[in-house]
Amino acid sequence: MFCKYCGKKIDKNSKFCEFCGRPVGKSDSKKINLEKDEDLVYIDSHDSTEFNDYDFDNVDDFSYEESFNYNQNNKKSNNKLIISLSCIIAVFAIAFVAFKVDLFGTNNNKPVSSISSTGSTSENETFSKEENEDSQNIGNTHEYVNNNDSRNEIKQNSNTSNKNQINRTKNLNTINILNSECSSILHDSTNKNYGSTKVLDGDFSTVWSEGVSGYGNGEWIILDFDNIYTVKKIKIVNGLVNKKNGYYNNNRPKSLTLQFSDGSSQKINLEDNNTGYQVVNINAVETSYVKFVIDSVYYGTKYDDTCIADIEILGY
Repeated sequence: MFCKYCGKKIDKNSKFCEFCGRPVGKSDSKKINLEKDEDLVYIDSHDSTEFNDYDFDNVDDFSYEESFNYNQNNKKSNNKLIISLSCIIAVFAIAFVAFKVDLFGTNNNKPVSSISSTGSTSENETFSKEENEDSQNIGNTHEYVNNNDSRNEIKQNSNTSNKNQINRTKNLNTINILNSECSSILHDSTNKNYGSTKVLDGDFSTVWSEGVSGYGNGEWIILDFDNIYTVKKIKIVNGLVNKKNGYYNNNRPKSLTLQFSDGSSQKINLEDNNTGYQVVNINAVETSYVKFVIDSVYYGTKYDDTCIADIEILGY
């Protein structure tokens, strides 16, 4: 037989369980006083068979103890299975969330597109498609210029553009004058020097003055450079500038013809004022000298001598 308290197998003649020490005999039924124990409910069992009435000697070898151990092991296995399933579900959930929010940046190179409420693609997707088509057609543009004529034309245009850019960005400097000559020189009673070098000294009160009779039309002064330069500007002070009103007493150039070493020439006009340098822009020309020829003059009130006080030539 088995102990009804601990479930261990004991001798059927034992009065106490040798394992838990509890009495093995039939327990007296306790009567309930309904008057004193009002809160208790008496359950009348129709089956009067008690635990001790069963014959446990004929029970199979599968004991209560083994049944208990089996249930415990089964519970542990179920708990492990539940934990494993929970972990797997958690891993899948994390992976799903990471994919949705692009946690690892796997979708950074994908074109951005969105769907409008009407079900059609938005403008962002259209722009992405156009950009992709443009990128796929980049190689086709090379075929248009992949011939000798096109390359030569592009090269020539590039060279012209570069030359113009260089010309625009070059700074103009005063060109060094190596030598000067003139067609005639004034000689008067003052014995002053009116030679061609006076247009190079920067002193407006000293002048080159032609020495022929008349107004000096056709007379010239030439300035030689130490090299070939590109000339773009002329700075000139026409007339004698001093405190004795020499500017208006003498003639001063009104128009001049500029001649260059390449055989070309240009004509310039000067204003009638004594405020200093007049700056005249000319067409750029490569030359080793500039020759100034008097074409016309502003007439002086006292003398017929035509004077030029100073000249500077600008280029690079």
